[in-house]
Amino acid sequence: MPLDAAGLAAVIGNVKPDTFIAHWRSIREAKDDSHDASTTVSRAKKAAKRDGVDMDVVALMEILMKMESDERLLFLRKLMVYCQWIDSPLGAFAEGLSPPEPKGKTRDEFTVWQAGQDGLTAGRAGHTRESNPHKPGSAAHVAWDRKWASGFKTSQKKLAGHLAKNAAAMGGRAGGNGAGAPAH
Repeated sequence: MPLDAAGLAAVIGNVKPDTFIAHWRSIREAKDDSHDASTTVSRAKKAAKRDGVDMDVVALMEILMKMESDERLLFLRKLMVYCQWIDSPLGAFAEGLSPPEPKGKTRDEFTVWQAGQDGLTAGRAGHTRESNPHKPGSAAHVAWDRKWASGFKTSQKKLAGHLAKNAAAMGGRAGGNGAGAPAH
């Protein structure tokens, strides 16, 4: 049964077809990108597991790496204390270990990669490009800067999304009248 104009308005509100389609495409593309990234991550994890990497340890490392360094240190110290309290053999592993060191090329490549990861984190956090701690012109400096730009771009998109969401919640559009008040 066809709807009259009032019935149609009650169903779709003030959403215009062009607006809906633009958002639909944007959401689908983001989901596709997310799926592609998820598939890539899954493949990388399977390959690592196939090569003998303990993925439970990797998962724990990922959790620890998300923490601030002082928070991570406190967490690990608590872990050792708690293990001692319950006479867990885990505490014994903290002392006397001399794991093999990675080869020079591997260490150097990792250092540059880690600089990039740090730059990505700094960009996402809104730190300035000038906060790059590496020697200008070095591979680490370049990696940090390149990833900082990517992280900063992501943070700006996220900020724009928050601003648009807040403006919509207030009844206006982001940047509509510059005052954040509803546009009339």
